[in-house]
This record gives sequence, C-alpha cells and structure tokens, in this order.
Amino acid sequence: MRFLATIALCICLTAAWGQADPVKVYPNPATDYVNIVIENSERSNASVSIHSIIGNKMNLEIENISSGIYRASIKDLPEGYYLLVVKDPKRGINSTTKFLKK
Repeated sequence: MRFLATIALCICLTAAWGQADPVKVYPNPATDYVNIVIENSERSNASVSIHSIIGNKMNLEIENISSGIYRASIKDLPEGYYLLVVKDPKRGINSTTKFLKK
C-alpha cells in the first residue's frame, strides 16, 4: 500500500509542477527508424540506449542528426514494444519512453 501511495504522490507532483518529459520519440509506432529529441542536451553528456520490454539491451547505432536530435535504425528489430532510456546527469535527465516497433 505504501508503494502505491508513493507512485501516486510522484505522479501528482509531476502533474502539479507541469514538468514535461524532455525526451520525445517519433514516429510511434515506427517501422524503420525512430527519431529521438532530447531538449537541452548534448550527445557527449547523454547516454541513449534501447531495451526490449523485458530489459535486454539492444545493440543499435544511434546517429546524431543535429544538436539534441538523434536517429536509431530499428528495421532489424522484431515487432513489439521497446524502451528508450536516456540519461544525462549534467542536465538531470533520467527518462524511459516506451515505443512500438511494427
């Protein structure tokens, strides 16, 4: 019960403060690639990885398109849900975003 109360509190605080996720992934669902936009971040500071829904890290190359915009080719991945994990300690970003590969 205490665990659920903590989750509810975190969700309420995020909504109340109006904090938007600094990481955007599109298109979602995707077939060949996903674009990743990280607000106010540089690739040298951020680590970006893609994991299967059960947590296995996928070995994919993340291409830097421009400042804060990246692209990952997912055409060889099987269909299903994946997790995009972005960490940037310098900017305080620790984000996980789910996307669908069709």
